[in-house]
Amino acid sequence: FPAALNAAHKFHNRMLRGVFLSSIKFFDKNSLGRIISRFSNEIGILDKFLIAALLDFLEGIFQFFSYLFALWVLEPYIMIPAAIGFIFYPIVYFACHKAQNQTRALELITRAPLYSLFLIEAEGLTTIRACGQTEEVIRSFYNKVDDHSRANIGYMVSVRFMTFVINYIVEIIVIATFCVFIPVENTPLA
Repeated sequence: FPAALNAAHKFHNRMLRGVFLSSIKFFDKNSLGRIISRFSNEIGILDKFLIAALLDFLEGIFQFFSYLFALWVLEPYIMIPAAIGFIFYPIVYFACHKAQNQTRALELITRAPLYSLFLIEAEGLTTIRACGQTEEVIRSFYNKVDDHSRANIGYMVSVRFMTFVINYIVEIIVIATFCVFIPVENTPLA
């Protein structure tokens, strides 16, 4: 827990320093809503998921290698399908990772106008009401929400697709392992 807290603190400081030391050109190219969206999203991810992800990772690695070692001791040929899995996983990961990064970037880009528009609307609420533009502003906000929802769904689909492909490959390897390496004995059941 202290290690994860220290890591989150270092990440926060590094991100804050990166934003503060950015050139003026960065602030000219990116809207305030986009900067706030990205920054708050990254800090939220760190605060919510860093400790859990670290523990899940360590537990998964320990379980995987202990199972692999136990199987290797019992049946050394089990390393053949394991090697195949080690080969296919990076291939699938790198094939899907680019699409995931692009859909995540699109999701973050479409979130930024929501923050900007909400900030502008909150500051100018009396002017919007006085000019009778309430319905137009609501319609504009709904359009931004729809854009963000489409991008978010695209991101979720890309993550689910990669998960599905990796699980499918693992299941094929497990089934092939059972079919090839587990001997079938012709003994009666009772």
